[in-house]
Amino acid sequence: MMHVYLLPLGDNRYDLYCEMKEPTNLVDTDASRSVFARWRRDFVEMVRAAEPDQPEAEIVDPSVSLTGFSRWIRNLRSHLVRWIAASIAEQRLLWNLRRQTEVMLVYPKDLETQTALETMRGLLQHDASRHRRWLVIDVLALMTAVLFSIIPGPNVIAYYFSFRVIGHYLSIRGARHGLVNIKWLLETSEPLVNLRHALKIDLNHRREVIREIAVQLGLKRLPAFFERTAIRSS
Repeated sequence: MMHVYLLPLGDNRYDLYCEMKEPTNLVDTDASRSVFARWRRDFVEMVRAAEPDQPEAEIVDPSVSLTGFSRWIRNLRSHLVRWIAASIAEQRLLWNLRRQTEVMLVYPKDLETQTALETMRGLLQHDASRHRRWLVIDVLALMTAVLFSIIPGPNVIAYYFSFRVIGHYLSIRGARHGLVNIKWLLETSEPLVNLRHALKIDLNHRREVIREIAVQLGLKRLPAFFERTAIRSS
């Protein structure tokens, strides 16, 4: 069963988190040679390449000697993959929700059950609205990027916006599914209470405490996510 954690980021601030790995069949792929079919396949490949468990050599091969425009394209794609890796970390939860029927919501033990449910639903509603707005913007940008498809070589601009469009679409579906169709089970967590207090201690001690909490919860990527998200939300 998928577990979703309601992470406390400070006073009355929360975020949803999970580490369930997204299946490889994110979108239906086919053998079509159309531009959009190719972008769907590219999306899946970019997700695979950008997964944090993938070795860096699979993203950029430094042994390949390139010059001029080809090197610029390679470097740009390398930066793109790193951005995608960060984006995947933020959207993986919503992508996974699309395929769930029951999900365990793990929330701080000192939080009322009704408050936890309302907070979870509010976060999903916010995500659905945010991704819907960006989907409209990025669809328009992708249509513009189609004009560059006549240029020989990798269409990095199209790669970028095709990832954003498909990612936003999957996120909207996941958020809606979580709001309407999923049966949410509930589980309280004492370590999440300790996580709430972690921001109130000094930086070095805080990192140690967060690492210990991550071990207790079995969430190996929690420290990096919590530090990044908590600071951004402050």
